[in-house]
Amino acid sequence: MVGLADCQLLRSTRAGDGSRRLWIPLSEIDSDVLASFVAMEDARFFDHGGIDLRAVGRAARDNLSSRRIVSGASTITMQAARLAAGMGRGWLGKLRQALWALRLEFHADKQTILEYYLNRVPLGQA
Repeated sequence: MVGLADCQLLRSTRAGDGSRRLWIPLSEIDSDVLASFVAMEDARFFDHGGIDLRAVGRAARDNLSSRRIVSGASTITMQAARLAAGMGRGWLGKLRQALWALRLEFHADKQTILEYYLNRVPLGQA
């Protein structure tokens, strides 16, 4: 992170592990950014308990009919679990993500999960 003498932020980068050098509280993230991430990543984020069963059914149907993986069902909570615990993306990894997502939803509120996700998700930085 580079800043001026008066601590005005000029640039923030990610560490090698994907974590931010500066944690941005959810209250400081623009509401349009929040709405966009939720709409694109997990439209029913505020309505499910960590696992979106409708998305699981849709993904299973699409993947079985295509005979290959063409669709996923990861929720923001499942992605946060993967970022926290470094789980794989295969079937076993997805099962672990689902179990951790249930634990996360039990122990943290939606705002905390979303804040963690947005501060940890890699967005293509080199």
